[in-house]
Amino acid sequence: MLRSSAAGALTVSQLGSLAGCIQASPYADAQTRLDLIARLSALTIPSTDTLGAASQANTAFASQAIEQSLYSLEPRMLTEVGDWLDDVGGRRFLSQTTDKQTECLIKLDKSAFQDDSLPKKAGERAWSEIKPLIVASYYSSEVGASKELVYDPVPGKFENITLTDDYRAQSNEGHGEKW
Repeated sequence: MLRSSAAGALTVSQLGSLAGCIQASPYADAQTRLDLIARLSALTIPSTDTLGAASQANTAFASQAIEQSLYSLEPRMLTEVGDWLDDVGGRRFLSQTTDKQTECLIKLDKSAFQDDSLPKKAGERAWSEIKPLIVASYYSSEVGASKELVYDPVPGKFENITLTDDYRAQSNEGHGEKW
């Protein structure tokens, strides 16, 4: 049963009027979030002589991790990042020039990774969790791990050793300095 507005509750017509004033984020749908994560990935690790983080596999992984709420990430966090970037840029982030997008993302990055004792906005907190996902998805991909990073299939130094009947392998053998 609805209470009267005189008693402090809103009537159905007032709720309808109020709903028209509330604007949904442009990042509320999954496709726009996918476009946003692809753009953020491209700006975070751009293509050089190797593919950047915006490759389809990296974007798909990051997007699915967020959409499926892996690693404590949630779709709303990407929405918060997009809204923060829109506010700083003065218009929709995805429609801005690359230079303006880069400028906005640098501001977000500085704010998100500033002194932890300072309060952060929702978009800044969200970016501090989404950026590591972008970086990890890239550097664990084939291109990131084998083309961008130096890949050493057998880490450590190679030494010729003579095995004797009483030889036992050491746990730190060939893995750096002598203890």
